[in-house]
Amino acid sequence: MCQCPIVSTGCQRLEVLQHTSHLSWRVRICADLATPRLPREALDGRAHWARWAWRLSDPWELAAKATKMFSDVFPDVRVARGDPVEVSYWLTRNMPLGAGARQELLAAPTVVQRLRALCAALEAKACTILCCRVCNTQLAWIEEVLAMTDDGTGGLFVNPSGYVHDVVAVRCGDPEQERINLIGITSSEHSWFPGYAWTIANCFRCGSHLGWHFTALEQQLPQQFYGLRRQALKV
Repeated sequence: MCQCPIVSTGCQRLEVLQHTSHLSWRVRICADLATPRLPREALDGRAHWARWAWRLSDPWELAAKATKMFSDVFPDVRVARGDPVEVSYWLTRNMPLGAGARQELLAAPTVVQRLRALCAALEAKACTILCCRVCNTQLAWIEEVLAMTDDGTGGLFVNPSGYVHDVVAVRCGDPEQERINLIGITSSEHSWFPGYAWTIANCFRCGSHLGWHFTALEQQLPQQFYGLRRQALKV
């Protein structure tokens, strides 16, 4: 008998109703309804409302608009395509936003409202600058965000102690610009990015833990970047 490991990914919104114990919660699954396309009459302009009015609430149209806007900001990141629900989750996960802003997007009751909020954030450039959550020190510009994983600009990583870190990859210049202070020795052990060694990175002003500085062990691009914890950031 052959045993093969199966790896799968998924995404599901949950509302916590009751925290019963340290490792137990009572939750309600927030199911997302299917997103049908507009009827042909609306697309052909034969419906009561004009086509532009229908398009304001068309999830497929909003998903296409949001992905184009995201691609304009991050031309090197391959954007997810397909069902508007999946696209909205992908964009929410990959937008360089703080934990509070992401929570607001996930709390949107419908995919249309979530996509509208994403478009509004991109139009207003609400995530232009990433700052330290504690002291507001400017850390990076939105254009410095990198795609270092197959999922996009970051992902969830677990350290050997079992702690989960939500990390966004950011291009860095000189670590000595008095924004980020590197602590301790550099190590390649348990690195989340193969071929890179890591060093703890703290805020230069307040000392809070921002994430890690990664340096390439061989000649590869990028030669260095930061993996910043979303919990330590604000925009």
